[in-house]
Amino acid sequence: LRQQKEKLLVDLQSSEEQIARMKLELDESRTVDKNLSRGLDFSKPRTEEGNRDETQQQLLEVSKELDDCRTELAQARRETERLLGDNNSLREREGHVAKMLDDVSLVKSQSEDEKEHLARQLENMEDELGE
Repeated sequence: LRQQKEKLLVDLQSSEEQIARMKLELDESRTVDKNLSRGLDFSKPRTEEGNRDETQQQLLEVSKELDDCRTELAQARRETERLLGDNNSLREREGHVAKMLDDVSLVKSQSEDEKEHLARQLENMEDELGE
């Protein structure tokens, strides 16, 4: 019985160690899966040169994104300047149109005054002819 008990204890300890190893492997597998899904691969040992290369690659990518942003900003500034120019041009045209409307109103007013004057003259002439 003692021998069986000791054998069972050894088997139990062996099983517990095997379970612990399997849990550790499972955790490592999950970590690798997470890293791979995020685009990181830590399965290979990292060297200082590898880290430097990756950092330089990331810097190049960020620099390109920054250049793209600068280009977009410059395009937006040019478009804004163009729109401001269009706006100023429209304001100038609006001023010209307003002046022309004022001139038309003045001419219309003068025409009406002239029309009234001519109507009075016509009345006066008719009165003189009637007399």
